[in-house]
Amino acid sequence: METHNIENITPAIADEYLKLNTHNRKVSKASVAFLINEIQKGNWRFNGIPIIFGNSGKLLDGQHRLLAISKAGISKKFSVVRGVEDTAFITIDAGKPRGGSDALSVDNVPNATIVASSCRKIMDKFASERPTVNGVVVKASTSDIYNFYFQNEAKIKHLVSLANGWHSKGGGVINKTDVVAMLWLLNKEDKKAFDFIEEVATGSYDGKINKTAQTLRNRLIRAKTEMGRLSDGEIKDLFLVAFRQYLKGIEISKIVVRSQQKFK
Repeated sequence: METHNIENITPAIADEYLKLNTHNRKVSKASVAFLINEIQKGNWRFNGIPIIFGNSGKLLDGQHRLLAISKAGISKKFSVVRGVEDTAFITIDAGKPRGGSDALSVDNVPNATIVASSCRKIMDKFASERPTVNGVVVKASTSDIYNFYFQNEAKIKHLVSLANGWHSKGGGVINKTDVVAMLWLLNKEDKKAFDFIEEVATGSYDGKINKTAQTLRNRLIRAKTEMGRLSDGEIKDLFLVAFRQYLKGIEISKIVVRSQQKFK
């Protein structure tokens, strides 16, 4: 017979429940580190998703959450379901997980997919500055993205509007999310970031052309048409090298990245 209860699971209780984890998928260290980070930052919320035990007593679902509770040393409230047929294990977690764009869409945020991806790139600085937990790199969570957007809603809406306009005008040379994130991050170094990125995205700024901006634009065009997709890290390095030369008034015909670049 199935039962359903709400329990406050302490680290000690989590350890006991994990002794019943004898028939489960391989533990993902990245998933555990992600959950520990969520708990420690205060992002964790009771959402009703249960810890599930089969009719044999085995733990069917919840090993990563229980490991996170154990390692974080913090108690949390969970739904706990017992008595489910053991064979139901193969149907658990078969649905599509919710991401940042899903959370924003529910609140009717325009351009939710672009916004969510832009927020992630801003927060982790194009995958160059992600936090680590127990030596494991942790990505931005849905809660992180949601909170960041609503803390900066007006500014992000403005940047997305610029990105949409420049994308149409410039033939989509730069991904819209890269435009938004670069405007945010490079503007912290110098307000000329808007002029520079507009030219890279559209081909000119106020009718003027700068050789360094054009060099970066052409490099991005070649990546789309000849060289293959650039990683977030490669995009970051190209932009930072070119932008800093641009600020110095140095015109370049080739972008040479000698080492990994960091945002200030």
